[in-house]
Amino acid sequence: MPADAERLVEQAREADDSGDPALAEKLAKQALKALGKSPAPGRDRLAFEAHLVLAGAYSAAGMAPEAERQFEACAKISPDDPGFLMKKAWFRMLEWDYEAAQELLERCAPDGELEAEVVYARAVVSELAGDFARADGLYARAGNLDPDAFPKPFRISARAADSAVRKLMASLTGPVRERLRDVVIELVEVPDRKIDRSPDLNPLICGYFYGFPSGESPVPLECGAPGIIRVFKRNLERDAADFADVEEEIRATFYHEIGHVLGFDEDGLDDLGLG
Repeated sequence: MPADAERLVEQAREADDSGDPALAEKLAKQALKALGKSPAPGRDRLAFEAHLVLAGAYSAAGMAPEAERQFEACAKISPDDPGFLMKKAWFRMLEWDYEAAQELLERCAPDGELEAEVVYARAVVSELAGDFARADGLYARAGNLDPDAFPKPFRISARAADSAVRKLMASLTGPVRERLRDVVIELVEVPDRKIDRSPDLNPLICGYFYGFPSGESPVPLECGAPGIIRVFKRNLERDAADFADVEEEIRATFYHEIGHVLGFDEDGLDDLGLG
């Protein structure tokens, strides 16, 4: 086995962990090419890890068929590997298939440091599926296992969240409020698979605007309005440490979506500091 194959796999994993899927893909492909087809001690392990990195990279890029092929390659080598099951569960979750994600997570038999990660993943999937009591219990368990990596989400009441939204709307200028006058604004717990599921969205989204930006001729949606802003409270709370964090996330998300109502694309929002 070429000596550089293991180095390439390690570099691919590091790129994947650091959030650089393009580099991870490049290095993992180089590793597989270096490994070749000839059997050698340790080859299957390295090939498995390279395919797993590619599965994650393609998943992050929204290339579902390519990700599926890499997961299939992993399954042929080590179908019960906890890391494989975990990554495939997140992939299924991002496809809004919570039942399949839970089934994969139930197959995990982790110990040590991976246990908290599996418990946390179960919490997220349960939450997105609408089982909030189970989710909060699992979040607490994950936090007990590893409080630094998986702190328990900070919850605020529906009344406090609504108050934060009202305060935000009151802070807008008159002309902006006028342009929002016919837009439906909703703050809900989590995305609804029957309403929000879309190839362009994943269930971990903080919020979105659907409709026609100001200045365009609107065609009323099914709700009778020219547009709707939906923001998801529990997705905002998941990484919040305190009330101020949640309030700031609500503010930033609504401002971002209001920017879309006003006709700004993602680049324009970045220029405004609302990206």
